[in-house]
Amino acid sequence: MTENCILGIIPSMNISAQSFKHIIFIFLASLISFLFVVQAFHHANTKAFWTDEEMTLNITLNQSYGNILWKGAKNQGSPSPLEYLALKVLKQLKSKVHSFGLSFNTYYRLNSIFYTVISGMLVMIFASKVCIFRYTDKPKIGVYLFQIICLLSALSLYYFLPENFHFAIEMRPYALWNSLWMLSLSLFMFDEKCKGWLIVSLTLLALTATASLFQLFAFALSFMIIKQIYKNPFKETLIACIQIFILPTIICLYYVLNTTQTWNYGQAERYWEEFWYFWVHSQRVFIVSVLGIILTSVSKKFQSHRIVFMTMGVLYLMAPAINYITILKGFFFSPRQYRYYPLIYPLVFMSSACVFPEITKSFLKQKYALLRIFLMVFLLGYLGYLFYVDYGINKTERMTQMSPASQEYLIQLSQGTHKGNAAQLKKYKDYYLLLTRYMPHRADAYGMLGFCYYYMGKTHQAMRAYQKAIIRNDAFFWYYYNLGVMYYKNGQYVQAIEVLEKSLNVDYKETFKSIIVSKHIYQPILEEQKRKDKQWLKKQILRGYQNCYVLLVASYRQIGENQKAIIFLQRAERLMKNKQLLKIKPKDIELEVY
Repeated sequence: MTENCILGIIPSMNISAQSFKHIIFIFLASLISFLFVVQAFHHANTKAFWTDEEMTLNITLNQSYGNILWKGAKNQGSPSPLEYLALKVLKQLKSKVHSFGLSFNTYYRLNSIFYTVISGMLVMIFASKVCIFRYTDKPKIGVYLFQIICLLSALSLYYFLPENFHFAIEMRPYALWNSLWMLSLSLFMFDEKCKGWLIVSLTLLALTATASLFQLFAFALSFMIIKQIYKNPFKETLIACIQIFILPTIICLYYVLNTTQTWNYGQAERYWEEFWYFWVHSQRVFIVSVLGIILTSVSKKFQSHRIVFMTMGVLYLMAPAINYITILKGFFFSPRQYRYYPLIYPLVFMSSACVFPEITKSFLKQKYALLRIFLMVFLLGYLGYLFYVDYGINKTERMTQMSPASQEYLIQLSQGTHKGNAAQLKKYKDYYLLLTRYMPHRADAYGMLGFCYYYMGKTHQAMRAYQKAIIRNDAFFWYYYNLGVMYYKNGQYVQAIEVLEKSLNVDYKETFKSIIVSKHIYQPILEEQKRKDKQWLKKQILRGYQNCYVLLVASYRQIGENQKAIIFLQRAERLMKNKQLLKIKPKDIELEVY
């Protein structure tokens, strides 16, 4: 009745009810995409370039198209060339199109925004044709509304989940990697007979990231397992599996074996604690995958859905092995290496849009139909709850609850009046680790995390935290200084010299600025100390520069460069107006609380 009234308003348009529903859906999906583009342009413009992004620009400048394609990108964890080839095209068009009138930051992030929007809209267009009323003979407005809500929710989650949005506005391969994986899974989920397009999508995925080898393995394994559970002929299944996965796998292996780049980010144990924290707190990926498999057991026609959910579950279970291989290759752990995890949420909503009509059809005749509907409602509600917990009001509440009442204990550690107590430091460490998880762009959170790790006796983790802080803010004196102190105490004098000299080149005004804008981390520390001594920060920075010179002189002497040691000593005495620097013992110098 409602639909007839709506369609009666537009009698001049000779379109069916089904077509009209598709038009409405595409309009709403386009509106969400437009909102994403507006937000993406704003954040891309205001977000400073990372060191990784600048390095990527240099790579595309210094390599020809042929070298990038055949040898892979230099100095990158993944040498797969597709993103770098696209970026080189963008760079060569820059002067011709006058950057489309966009800022430098926005222009070079156009690719990532474009990949995300196009993949999202392609999935929605395909979903609207396959899902909406595919399994119902008569139009039902309630079923249609449920489907459209599920699909639009899936699109919103894909665009705006913080992990996805964060990389959708950065000039790195992650946006393309994520977009192609989402597109591949969606193509297969909606129509597994669409092998040609799936092979194309997976091939492009393999050209984007060597780590997609793990995704291809999980996908192929799940494909074989589910097909055998439903007793498909083994030979036919094997041939189909080879047809789909052989080309992408060969491409992945080519770039894995072709690269001669070696990495040396330290010993394996320094990254395992971060990995276990991340992996345990990502267990919902596996839980939702299992629930998705149960949900789609309503009919054999949803085999492809179960393969997709099993793929995501297998990828979660493979994570320790993936991390081991990554560290074995000399690389470091980072949550972005598993950034396909959040895609489980939009996939569940899309699957629900397909499954719901099948459950409601001949409701009374279906065994366990009511139980399946309850499971679907529970699963979608569970996902909504997770979103609320992680990214809604409760996120702020959790951080507020864990926030230490005072940093006085940390300040006393830096002044040598207390010794580090692991149990007492753990509450500080957990808080700053939580901050880095929710706000991975915050250099100050990584700086304080490194400080806590150091006094807990975990020097390698502390070094890594300060290295991450420097990547996020390379104009902050204390990150270089604290890292230099640790290098010196580890006997790594060459590395100590490198970072300590960089610290002397940092403009102290930039350091002050970083402290002032850090309202929730550095400002409370500063306010606590200013109540005791209004000149505390000035004295602190002077002491830091003084100790920096002492460590530089000592490091040069340790490696036998006495002439340079004398030069730095003379420079220090002249600048610091202190003739007693040699009386300071390097072994007594500790980290500052930043």
